[in-house]
This record gives sequence, structure tokens and C-alpha cells, in this order.
Amino acid sequence: MRHHSWIPCLVVLGVGVAGCRREAEPKAVLKFAHSVTSGASKPLYDAACAEFEALHPGIKVKQIVLDGSTYEKQGLQSMLQGGDAPDVFFEWAGHRVASKVRDGYAADLTAALDKDGWREEFDENAWHATTVDGRNYMIPNTIMVTVMHWYNPKILAKHDLVVPRTYEGLLETLKKLKAAGETPMLCGNRELWPLGNWGAHLIQRVVGARLYDDVLSLRPGTSFVNPGFVKSLEMIQQWSKLGLFSENVMATSDIDAQLGFINGKGALYAMGNWVISNAKTDAPPGFEYDGFNLPPMKDGQGDQTSIMALNTGYMVSKTTKHFDLAIAFLRHMMSESVQERMVGAGAISTIKSVFDPEKIDPHLRRCWDAWKNAKTILAPPDTGYRIDVANRLYDAIALVADGKADPKTALTKAEEQVAPWRQAAAGAKDKR
Repeated sequence: MRHHSWIPCLVVLGVGVAGCRREAEPKAVLKFAHSVTSGASKPLYDAACAEFEALHPGIKVKQIVLDGSTYEKQGLQSMLQGGDAPDVFFEWAGHRVASKVRDGYAADLTAALDKDGWREEFDENAWHATTVDGRNYMIPNTIMVTVMHWYNPKILAKHDLVVPRTYEGLLETLKKLKAAGETPMLCGNRELWPLGNWGAHLIQRVVGARLYDDVLSLRPGTSFVNPGFVKSLEMIQQWSKLGLFSENVMATSDIDAQLGFINGKGALYAMGNWVISNAKTDAPPGFEYDGFNLPPMKDGQGDQTSIMALNTGYMVSKTTKHFDLAIAFLRHMMSESVQERMVGAGAISTIKSVFDPEKIDPHLRRCWDAWKNAKTILAPPDTGYRIDVANRLYDAIALVADGKADPKTALTKAEEQVAPWRQAAAGAKDKR
């Protein structure tokens, strides 16, 4: 329980003291919405906001913090639609940025980036999927690798196993771990996206980025029910039948799976680079881990170096009454001082002057190397595409992984649900 120190007001008889001095009302309150609720990054966000307040007397930064799933699915949208939108809000690049612009929620930040050469401070790769019609609507904060295969080297060494170099080798390694009584891969898929993103990366490796993008973009003439997608889900079905996923995968939350991994309860855990930040605060002393990208597979039609990753960053509400203050706040958040600390917490910063791959945390270096060496950067379904379309794919992957449906049946159900949207997309194209 958190205890608050306080000094009571004294009402002194005969002395003209009517009460305590009230703290002065702030000149302005800047509302900042994001989803950083834990890990080494959380105290850094708190510190950065406090520093900004100290640099701007009379200004209050009000953080509005929701867990990632709530923020992504309905939290942010509700705030933007509710008439009391945050001045600054976190967002994932891609379809979500474009939709905020389309729906009139996003302020144009192009002029602000052009002022005083601010734009030149960012890595040239930072702008991917953050612009619409050549205009800037997001200040890119980090490059986020969404799927890495984190592993426990002590568990592998215990069974004389090494990091697999191929997908087929990965399967054999996990089967040996299963036979030895270990949990091969921890996964908590109650929120659907953890296994959904992992499965989507597998799909791209099988079918290629073009078909992956066409199907999820609702391109007319495409369908979830195609040989490549069916084959991909058959591979996921194989994992399920071999018992390579942890038990109760659909009833377990992602955070519980992550805590299991950093406490040595399983050999592998497939998740993004934010695991690094959480491990810094939650892992027990002496915990060791490392990571690798999904290994290449035989006969895959997709780029076998691909990585699932995206840029994240901050947007400013189009309706804000504090635009200049919001820009000042973002310039502070992207300052060398703040960004150096973010890198120390496990972030791949977009600011060129603070991110030196030779000096960063070795776990973060694994993510950086996988991203740098990838010829194809793959967008996660729930950020690169319509969330309702992504959810249908996630549902199909979950049904197969849970043994509740065969691949073709699960994909057919997904296609039946998106068919009206795909038809509408075809109609819109015809009108053009």
C-alpha cells in the first residue's frame, strides 16, 4: 500500500488562519495518453513528464495510461470520440495512423518537424508508415520488433541443444525439449494477438509478403482460404498436436506467459523487444536469456530474412488547444537526454545521435541486427491493417492452435466474416 505523507491544517484560535494555502491552478494541463504501464520504461515516462513540468512552470502533464490491449482496441478511440481528446497520444504506425488522419483526429506535424532542422535528428528509416499524402502526422519514437524468439540458454544447454538455424531445426529442438519434460514454448493467447502475430509472421514466410498484404488489405479476388494460408495454419496445427505450446494457452494472459519465461518455466517465448524492458524490472537475479528471429524454412515463398516490426510514436490531436505546448513536450520526449534513458531501458530509438548499436544492451542488439538484416519489414495485422480484419485472422489461428478447428474450416469462417468488407472494397474500387 502506498502511504502519503501529509501535514494537517491547524485552526489556531485568535489567529486569522482560515485554512491551508491552496496549490495554484496550472496555467495549462497537457493530456498525454499512452500504454506504458510497467517495465523499466514506466519510471522514465514519469520522470520525463516531471522534467517537462519543471522546465515549464505552471504546466501540468496529465498522463492517461491504459494497458496495451485496452488502449489499442477501444481505449484510445473512445477518448478521441468522447469530446475530451488527449493533446498527445501514443500510436502504432501504419493503418492506425492513416485512419486517425482520415477520421479527422490527427494534427499535421510537417511544419513543426521542418522548424529548426528537427527532422534531421531522426533516422531516415523512422518515417515508414507515419505519413499520409506526403505530410507528417506522427513523431516516430522507437522501432519496435514485434516478434523475436527469446530463449533460455540454460535450458538448451541442459539438454545439449543449440540455437536452431532453420525452421525445421527449430521444430526438432522443441520436440526434444518436449520429450525431456520441458515446456517448449510459453505462450499466453487470451488476448489473441500474441499467437496471432507469431502465426502471421509464419504465414508471410510461407506465402510471401505480397499475398499476405493483398489478403489482409481486402484486395478483391483474394481470400483467407488459399493454399498458402491453409498450409501455414497446418504448420501451426502441427505445433499444437506435438504439444509444443504451453498448457492452457488460450486461457493464459501474455503477461503470465512472460513472467513464466523470465522465471525459467519454459525454453522459448515469442514476443517483441519490450520483453527487454520488463525483464530489467521483473526478472530474478541471474536470469539469462537471448533471442533470434524466426529461422528460414525450406520451400517458403516469402523472404526468409523478414522481421515483423513497425515504428511507434506520438501524434497530436487535431482539436488540441495547446498545439505549441504539445510540440514542446514532444521535443522534450525526443531529446537526447530522454532518449538515452529509453535506449537503456530497451528501446530502439529513432534519434540518430543516441542509438549506437555497438554500445547497447546485447538483447536489444539482437533485435537491431534482425531488423537491420531483414529485406522485408512485415506489419503486424492489428496495426498495419484494419483491426476487425486482423481479429478474424487471429481468431482462425487461435482455433487451430487450440485444436478447435482444422485450418481450412477456421480460415473459411474468417473469410465469411470479412467477405462483406472485401466486397465493399471491390465496389469502391469499381467506382473509382
